[in-house]
Amino acid sequence: MKTQSSKLIAKCLSTLVACAGLMAGLVLMGCKTEQAPPPRSGFLSSYTQMEKVDETTWRWIDPNNRLASYNKFILHPVTVQAEVYEGEKISPETRERVSNYLHEAIVNALADRYPIVSTPSTDTGEIRVGITDATKTGLKLNLCVEGEIQDSYSAVQVASVVASRMGKAHLGSWWDRRTLRI
Repeated sequence: MKTQSSKLIAKCLSTLVACAGLMAGLVLMGCKTEQAPPPRSGFLSSYTQMEKVDETTWRWIDPNNRLASYNKFILHPVTVQAEVYEGEKISPETRERVSNYLHEAIVNALADRYPIVSTPSTDTGEIRVGITDATKTGLKLNLCVEGEIQDSYSAVQVASVVASRMGKAHLGSWWDRRTLRI
């Protein structure tokens, strides 16, 4: 039986699943425009070539189409950098639980199309995803998610995204609280 926290996390996964799809090559190329740089948490290996897609999303995909050469991926554990939510410290246990849950959700989102492996090879990319911020806007959870795909041999970045998305769930507080309403 799913707990309330699992249900809320599932509701907030739309952002991460969208990012996972983006990271797996399921993206539309945007037009390059002049814009301010994306917010930098330090999670990504590079932010320099990212293009603004809309008010909450920046992305970059290697113009040499190296992303298309990968048919399997290594998925690193999801990093939860957010440490405080509404003035309260997020416990290490909650961060670990969220990381594990989101890692599994990304694996499930990609599994039909891409095997998740543990060994580098010439046709393998490495996916890194992190929740870099979590805030509340009204009664909705806002997550900032950063992700990148790197070549498994050279660690060269071949795609990246920074996206901030409002969860669809209405809540009184984050997933550790009993006051949430789904």
